[in-house]
Amino acid sequence: MANQQFHGHRTPPLSMQPGMYQSTTRRPLMELLAFDIGGANIKAAHQHGGAWIRPFALWKHPHELVNQLKELAQFAPSFDQLAITMTGELCDCFPTKRDGVSHILGVTKQLARNRPVNVWQMDGRFVNPATACANPGLCSSANWHALATFIARKHPKGLGLLIDTGSTTTDIVPFEDGQLACIGLSDTDRLTTGGLVYVGAERTSLMALGPDVNWRGKQCRLMAEHFATIADAILLADDAILERPEEHDTADGKPMTRHYATTRLLRIIGADTEMTDPAQTSRLAMQFVDQAIKRITSAIKQVLPDQPPARIIISGSGESLAHAAATTAFPQTPTSRLSDHIGPEASQAACAHALLQLHQVYFSH
Repeated sequence: MANQQFHGHRTPPLSMQPGMYQSTTRRPLMELLAFDIGGANIKAAHQHGGAWIRPFALWKHPHELVNQLKELAQFAPSFDQLAITMTGELCDCFPTKRDGVSHILGVTKQLARNRPVNVWQMDGRFVNPATACANPGLCSSANWHALATFIARKHPKGLGLLIDTGSTTTDIVPFEDGQLACIGLSDTDRLTTGGLVYVGAERTSLMALGPDVNWRGKQCRLMAEHFATIADAILLADDAILERPEEHDTADGKPMTRHYATTRLLRIIGADTEMTDPAQTSRLAMQFVDQAIKRITSAIKQVLPDQPPARIIISGSGESLAHAAATTAFPQTPTSRLSDHIGPEASQAACAHALLQLHQVYFSH
């Protein structure tokens, strides 16, 4: 495919333009711990193995971030430098992205003490916190870019597509001949062009998947209230999905069980458990799951409207949604799961794992 078809940002793999990726502060390889700091989860990976994920509502407790990072680091082997990417700067506790980037990197410097901190930028470089804070647009919401760059480097020939569906969003990133071929880098640009879809497998509010559903043969408008999430619908639509009674990060704070998920789901149409039966509830839940898949599928076709990719790689906690959308959009294209390539443990913290690999290449030049 000709490059101009994308009219977008193309990031050469690190090995193809070594001058661009050369560090201005050469240092020997050390023990590296990588963090992907989000608004709802913190993920970490260590270069000698091991990956960890910790739910944390950054928007509620921004000043607790340093303690959360310290506790998570205790699970990892010793380290003498950090690699950082983030999306948590988007939290509404920060007036601007610049403020969020400054806060997060200030906290990571506290954790690091005198150890080096290397921040991934979307120009394909690792920089120090001062440089990152001076250019917040390049490191803001850059975790998808790190993951996609890592994957693109593994596929030096042909057109491919990464579909990463997490708890909150889906990233859709084309790559060609080892390079990213995405249109735009900022969240705003990617929302416009299909590269970013605010549909995930956990936190997406069902009211965002409206405006209506079919209920007993009639179109029923949804209540514009945060009564339930896509996680409730997924649980109720598939009997094979396990309940998570220990999890209370739900719309009403009650456990992630079918009993409570049913109550939450029915509220979105003003109903309750005395007004329906399990079969009807399951059909209602499936409508929301189908709508989520349709949203992702539509974005995939917007990103690649003309030519199917040679391969699709799916990742994230919402792999099932990503797979369904991928096979709907391009039923003839081979689809593989990132977890099959890097292992299920590393795939839980895929962006942090990608940082480890990119860091090794970057500092080896």
